[in-house]
Amino acid sequence: MIPIFSKEPGNWRELQDMVATIFLDMGYDTAIEKDIKTVRGKVNVDVFAHKKVQRLSETVIVECKNWARAVTKSTVHSFRTIVSDYGANLGLIVSKKGFQKGAYEAAENSNILLLTFDEFQMEFRDQWLDDVIERNATTVYPLRRYCDYMDSFIAKHIDVLTEEKQLIYRKLRNQYDSQSGLASRMFYKSIGSNRLHDYVEEVILENYHRLPLDKPESLHSYFDFLYRYCLDGVEAFDNLFEKKIRKWDR
Repeated sequence: MIPIFSKEPGNWRELQDMVATIFLDMGYDTAIEKDIKTVRGKVNVDVFAHKKVQRLSETVIVECKNWARAVTKSTVHSFRTIVSDYGANLGLIVSKKGFQKGAYEAAENSNILLLTFDEFQMEFRDQWLDDVIERNATTVYPLRRYCDYMDSFIAKHIDVLTEEKQLIYRKLRNQYDSQSGLASRMFYKSIGSNRLHDYVEEVILENYHRLPLDKPESLHSYFDFLYRYCLDGVEAFDNLFEKKIRKWDR
């Protein structure tokens, strides 16, 4: 199974950054080493993630322990207090060396999850995939339209370009057409239910060779490349037409 990240964090700061990146990719407003106010005073937390959807919101607080020993029961008790005092929906402790038996007992019947980094990636893998695919699909939508020269909406804008710019347009279309397709949701999700395909990993493995990446090391490298590449493509077409052409702008 392809992990979100291909390597283990090398130190505490890398652990923080990688955890924060996963939440950021999932659409959370994310901060590292954030001071928060609780009923007992100000506390600094490793990763703070907050997402608001309409009237609902979710707050997650994460402690990252890149220790050479397993996390103890007392550490969990202290963290439970912080999460409870702040009123967060979920608290996570992500530990390099796992947890002592007493730590798991301290987390029982609470909103605290105790996870190694590999377990953390697996816990949020499907949610991360779902959110990243949607992010990429939204970003790439204008690019797909730019590359579809058969679309009458785009064709009328192409027709008024100079010969020189039409040549540039064709080069850009050839450059971005394939990758923009890979960034759309149809490869990864059912059109009817919008659920992830059971074979989503096989699709990624099959298409990895179409990208300038060495090998299928991680989901993050695959989707992050598509995201950045397609953003560059949208900008290139916008510059060519000297305006942002969007199909919904009639």
